[in-house]
Amino acid sequence: MKSNLDTYQQQFNQVEFWSQKQYLIWFHGKDIQKEMQKQSPQYLSLKTFFNWAVTRIDIERQLDLSELRNKISQL
Repeated sequence: MKSNLDTYQQQFNQVEFWSQKQYLIWFHGKDIQKEMQKQSPQYLSLKTFFNWAVTRIDIERQLDLSELRNKISQL
């Protein structure tokens, strides 16, 4: 529990978390992750998948992710 709190506090203390509006993605992704895991806990941990995918996905090749980034940057 302590490490979760530390991670949470670090995230919210970062200036770019607010200035770059990263909180919009963080809140949305966190809620989707929790709900999916609740409905199908037998599947691969989404946290493990996200940690793997974030280093391997080229956002420029994913039109929906690029569009999402652009929309958020316009807010």
